Amino acid sequence: MYVHTMPYGEDKIKNMTYDEWKVKTIKREGWSPSLLSEVFAVLDKGVQLNIEIKERGLENQVLTVIPPSLKQNIIISSFEGSVIEKVKALDADVRTALIVGQSLFTGNNKTFSYWHDYFPENRLKKAKADIVCPHFRIGNKLFVQRMHRKGYEVYVWTVNHPEKIKKIAKTGADGIFTDNIKTAVEQRK
Repeated sequence: MYVHTMPYGEDKIKNMTYDEWKVKTIKREGWSPSLLSEVFAVLDKGVQLNIEIKERGLENQVLTVIPPSLKQNIIISSFEGSVIEKVKALDADVRTALIVGQSLFTGNNKTFSYWHDYFPENRLKKAKADIVCPHFRIGNKLFVQRMHRKGYEVYVWTVNHPEKIKKIAKTGADGIFTDNIKTAVEQRK
């Protein structure tokens, strides 16, 4: 089970063994990817971990490697409502999150897609998601308030810039996803 995925030219990670991917990543980027089981081994019980499932069919495989002692600290997220729905069918106690905001980057009818993302209530209900994760351009104060009224926690993605972190904090969001942990922690002070 891989923690991070990215394409390597024509080679896709899904077509590589872990050892092949590890060698290419070390050579190309200078870091070594961890197995999900290795991440769990060092995860502090007070830290929440978001596991994003990017493809259908991996739900059971991901669920089986989560240690029971860390289950309450795990959020399984996906852009795919069917992935969230399947995770909930396999284990109703796992916290799940539907990620919205893909319309900002793809789609022929961006206006319709944007409103589909900005008003995800039907998708959240169908998937039985506990949390909604909007892109930071969608996760404004009105969005956060509306989702809270509907009973959903809101975690905004991917917020890396210090000013954006401050701005999202003012919306009342429950949390952020970031690649810049040090800056995010400094902004909480």
